[in-house]
Amino acid sequence: MNTAHDFPLSPRVQEGLRLVEAGRFSKKEKWGEDLSVLDESSASLPLVKRKALAIEKVLAEMPVSIKRHELLVGSSQQTLLLSMATLPEYATQEELESATNRLTSPLSVWGHATPSYPCLLDSGLNGILHLAKGKLDRVRESDAKQEEEAWYESVVICLQALRTLVQRYRELALKLAAQEEGEKRKRELQEIAGVLEHLLEGPPATCHQALQAVWISHIAFLSTQNVLPFGRCEPYLWPFLKRDLENRVLTVAEAQELVDLFWLKCNDLLQAFQIQEPPGSPDDPVPGFAIPIVAGFLSVFLGGKTSADRVSVYGGTSQQFLQTLTLGGLTPGGEDGTNPLTYLCLSATLRLGVPQPCTYVRFHKGSPAELYERVADNIRAGRVGPTIYNDEVLVPAYVQMGIPVEHARDYCSDGCWEPHIQGRTYIKHGWVSVAEALDRVIAPERWEDVSVPIYIEAMDPFKDSAQVDAY
Repeated sequence: MNTAHDFPLSPRVQEGLRLVEAGRFSKKEKWGEDLSVLDESSASLPLVKRKALAIEKVLAEMPVSIKRHELLVGSSQQTLLLSMATLPEYATQEELESATNRLTSPLSVWGHATPSYPCLLDSGLNGILHLAKGKLDRVRESDAKQEEEAWYESVVICLQALRTLVQRYRELALKLAAQEEGEKRKRELQEIAGVLEHLLEGPPATCHQALQAVWISHIAFLSTQNVLPFGRCEPYLWPFLKRDLENRVLTVAEAQELVDLFWLKCNDLLQAFQIQEPPGSPDDPVPGFAIPIVAGFLSVFLGGKTSADRVSVYGGTSQQFLQTLTLGGLTPGGEDGTNPLTYLCLSATLRLGVPQPCTYVRFHKGSPAELYERVADNIRAGRVGPTIYNDEVLVPAYVQMGIPVEHARDYCSDGCWEPHIQGRTYIKHGWVSVAEALDRVIAPERWEDVSVPIYIEAMDPFKDSAQVDAY
């Protein structure tokens, strides 16, 4: 197939890139502050259900917009790097104090898990909603605890809220189409509405529909304090693209354009640090402004030129973050997972030069030479990554931990860099004593009867705190 080097940026991608670059220097409006779902009727509900109502409120009321160049729609209400999206108030003061005592809070939501996007694309919104309602019915018929029933009720509320968000964008696309004078854009808006209508009715059938399903779910997560990565996109997106290419629904150039547009959507909130906060100056920085300045000075002092480009003394940028995407690597069956979509993704990063999504590439002994070349092209050009993972080390390490090899081969990056198993694992941070680790190596006899460090067990904020899991 032709590669990204063969395609110029399409006019709509050029326009989207121009808006991203211009938007970096315009202050983004915050939405959703001072909202609440707490009242006399809701205060007695389980905490997890109140949080679901807060998510429902955001997805039903947050602003929606569609730009003229877009084919993929949906804008996140996550604010910026130094401040999270604001959920309506849902926890009581007593619950907040209890969470604080366990070293957690409603902001303890970092992206250390990857959604099972293959499940979303296989079943569709309706299929997952039907599954959740079925489980809720079975729980109600059983002797399950009230907490379990409340949890499934909350899942249903959130899935219905996501459907509401899809419907809101569909209605906006139809409204804009009715107002549009240009026939070409009118047809595009009608097609966007058709894509969204299809997602309301069943699983996606085309690459466009699949990308839209992933993106609208992603911005629903981001807008409700769930900062999550994309995981391994090739296994769940390539079947749609492969079918569209074979059936001549898309050309390779059109496929590259869709991937480029997906990349641009990941940078909707790109913004310079110095315009995030109220007026301040490097000499007298306001809270939040000091962090990038210090990071910028450190990056310069330590010789990190590429870091200085992104987190500089005066011109660093802040964006939707933790949007990692993992490419290449072994499939669960042990074959190489590299395919044409891999190169379209790497090409989007190379061509556009935008900081998001952060790409991670997995290599193994059977990785194709072209993959090495494309990764080298990106790194040589000073792009954000890719970060490189080694399957020959990580897969055996997971197997040694007792994880089935087919699952071990399906690892990806979380929102930062820690590898985990896509759709199957969740990372919780703890405390590690380097001195203890050294002592365990030097004097193992002292630790023969100690399997878990006592201080970690004592300080674990999640021990015996089922209520905190609702956060």
